[in-house]
Amino acid sequence: MDSKDKAEKIAQAKKKLKEYQSKRESSSNKNEPQSELIKSDSPVNSGTQPEPPPPSTSTQQLSTLESLYQLSTRINSIVKDENIPVATDNSNGSSLVKDLELRNQELVSAFDTEKLKNEELSLKVRDLNSTVDKLKIEIERLKVENETKLTMEIGPLQEQLQSHIQTIGLLVGEKTELKTYLKEYQNSVEAKRTENLELETRLRASRFRVNELERELKNLKCASQTTNIEGQNANLICKTQELDELKKQNDEFLEQVNEMKQKLVLKNDEIKKLHSDIDQITSQLNMANLRNEQLTSGDTLVSDTRLESLTQQNLAKDLQISELKNMIQQLGSERDQNSAQYQSYVLQLNREISNLGDKNLNLTEENDKLAKREADLVKHIGELEKQIQQQIAKQRDVEAKNASNDEKTKDTEKLKEMESLISNLQEKVTKYESELNETKLQLESQSHEKVQLKSRLDETMEQINSMQLTIERLQSDKPDSGKIIAEIENYKVAASRAMTQNADLKSQLEEMQRVFVQLSNDKLELTEKLQSEQHLCREMRNTYSTIESDLEKKKEHLRLKDEEMIRLAHETTDLNKQILLKDQELDRLRHYEASSDTGNILQRELESAKDFIEKQKLKIQELEQQINASGRVETVETPDESTSELSTIEEGRYAAENEELVHEVETLQTEKQELLKEINELKSKSQVKSTSEIEIKSPDSTMTMSIDKSLPLTEALEKLQARFRQTMNQMAELSEEKQNLEHLVTQLQFETETIGEYITLYQNQRRQLKQKDLERDNQLRKLAIDRENMRQKLLELNVLIEQLLLEKKRNRPLSVSSESGESQPVLTNGNSSPKTSLNNSNEEDSVSSSTLEIKTLVDKTSKMKSKETASKILELLSDIQTANQTSLDQPGVDHCSCCSGKLEVV
Repeated sequence: MDSKDKAEKIAQAKKKLKEYQSKRESSSNKNEPQSELIKSDSPVNSGTQPEPPPPSTSTQQLSTLESLYQLSTRINSIVKDENIPVATDNSNGSSLVKDLELRNQELVSAFDTEKLKNEELSLKVRDLNSTVDKLKIEIERLKVENETKLTMEIGPLQEQLQSHIQTIGLLVGEKTELKTYLKEYQNSVEAKRTENLELETRLRASRFRVNELERELKNLKCASQTTNIEGQNANLICKTQELDELKKQNDEFLEQVNEMKQKLVLKNDEIKKLHSDIDQITSQLNMANLRNEQLTSGDTLVSDTRLESLTQQNLAKDLQISELKNMIQQLGSERDQNSAQYQSYVLQLNREISNLGDKNLNLTEENDKLAKREADLVKHIGELEKQIQQQIAKQRDVEAKNASNDEKTKDTEKLKEMESLISNLQEKVTKYESELNETKLQLESQSHEKVQLKSRLDETMEQINSMQLTIERLQSDKPDSGKIIAEIENYKVAASRAMTQNADLKSQLEEMQRVFVQLSNDKLELTEKLQSEQHLCREMRNTYSTIESDLEKKKEHLRLKDEEMIRLAHETTDLNKQILLKDQELDRLRHYEASSDTGNILQRELESAKDFIEKQKLKIQELEQQINASGRVETVETPDESTSELSTIEEGRYAAENEELVHEVETLQTEKQELLKEINELKSKSQVKSTSEIEIKSPDSTMTMSIDKSLPLTEALEKLQARFRQTMNQMAELSEEKQNLEHLVTQLQFETETIGEYITLYQNQRRQLKQKDLERDNQLRKLAIDRENMRQKLLELNVLIEQLLLEKKRNRPLSVSSESGESQPVLTNGNSSPKTSLNNSNEEDSVSSSTLEIKTLVDKTSKMKSKETASKILELLSDIQTANQTSLDQPGVDHCSCCSGKLEVV
């Protein structure tokens, strides 16, 4: 029984050994991949935070070793127990024992090998435990380093957050200030709207008034044209009549000239005869002088009266000379005044020309500025497009990198990307601080961007909150692969959305380009308008120069007429003086008639009057020649046309110029209205754009609220920056264009005002010239009428004088006729001299002595007839004198080209 039990135990031990060997082989095969896994996982766990190795393998090895040790002790005990009965048993038992010993030795050798293997494994386990401890130390060290790095990075971020909070407080304060500015601006806008409404009402009233004035102008033009045509027709009729009369007068004067030539031939023959008689008379005069010396005591009264008359004549001539000097001084002063006025007018024109030149220079400078600005805008748009393309390329590179990276390197790259994002955020925060400082100055001038600033502040607050959340997450949470993959997917979605937003931005850029094209077209239209206005100004200058030349010609023409009028006035004064002298001579004749020697005195005085009449005829012929010469000058200026036709042509020219000026004023007014309409349209467009931008940005803000969790901060900030710059540039451009248009409108208003002033000055000058022309025409007509009256009276005087001569020739004896023939050459000699015979005292003495000798030879029968004719002559002379006195009292001649009214003779 005991042997059986031992055999069974041995069999069980064998089974257990076989099971142990199989288990060992399986455990060895399992431990090799586990060791390899430990070696492969060790660097990964060193980079990250590793976990401790699983304890299952070590516990299994210890349990197998203990079981083997127990088995070996049991087997030794069994062997010891069996050695005692082995000596007493049979030989069969000895063979079994030997087998068992051999088996035991094998087992001991196997056990030793297993021990060695176990020791090696324990050493390996210790090494692995040491490596695990090292890895734990490294992990702790990395944790500490990461914590220190995070604390170092979070410190400045917290400071930046505090600075951002302070800036947000400042921005809130500025927001309140901007609200106040907005309210003020809204109030000013409302006031401007009311002003615009008032201006529109005024414009409507002014347009209505302009239409009424145009109608009145048309009616006045029609009326003035009809009146001008009627007056011109009347003037033509009068001028034709005057021409016919002048032709008749010329024919009569030619006949008279031929008769006078015949008379001159006869008188030259008589003069030759009388020269022989003069010698005889001189001898008689010597005898008479001796008698006069003897009879001086009786003739003192006559000499005293003659001296008194001569002194009176001298005094009268001195007065006339002083009056003429005063007239010359007045004319000189008036000439100086006219020259000063003309110089001032020329200076005004030069100033206006210089002002126009300055305006042209300013306009050219503005055009150059606009061209430079367009070039800068084009460059800026190109740069923006390049930046957008660069951003798209960067996004594509980021996506490619994200797609190519493996799952192993995602964690490390994520950390690096976060660090780069933090650095970029720091840089961008500094950039935004500088940009905020720049935008503060711009926000003061542009109040429409208040809504944009509100949205931007909200977005920055959200971004700061998101940054705080991300920082807290980094501090609290460890990176998980699932979260990282989700974030990468979110970044991909955000990149796709950014692509769509870039497409929207491109569409907006195209719209901006269209707007720039429209603005360039508007600028071209404005430049064309400016060029047309400059062309109109040049035409106005040319018209003004032509008007000035016409005015100068008219001034010269009027000056010639003034000189002719002055000559005629001087000649009339000379005629009046001569008539006064004749009156004095007639008074003397009356005095002689009272002293019974009237016949001879009348004959002498009649002969002197005849000579005077001949002189007057010669003067009249000279005057007619001068008038004809003045008429020729007028005909040379406009050949084959009368003065009436000249006046009609000038009036037509003035009417045409007036119409042109009115048309130019109308065109300027229409251009002004068009510019005002364009300004209003631009204002409405700017308001619509501002509202649309606000409407567009409100959904964008809502979208960014939803997308902000997924989009990266850098892209959101860049987009906000681009939008902000675009809106700022648009508002600046619109404000500058508005200012330029307002400046152009003010310039056009000033130019219209100056044109109106020129028109009023031109019309006033034209009226004055017309009035002066009418006054001069009336004066010329009066002078022509007076000349005809004088001519008729002189003809009557000639007829009466011829009657007297015929009567005296009939009643005289031959001796008287011979003596009268002797007395005539003395008078003719007096006529041949350039001055009158009364001016020479010696000749008057000779005439008085001859008249005293001839008095005894005249018949007393011719006294009655001679008295009748003499009375008629005296009446005619008195009529001529009264007419001349009236002409002197009312001369009707303007010696000054600028003065008007009556001329008073002192």
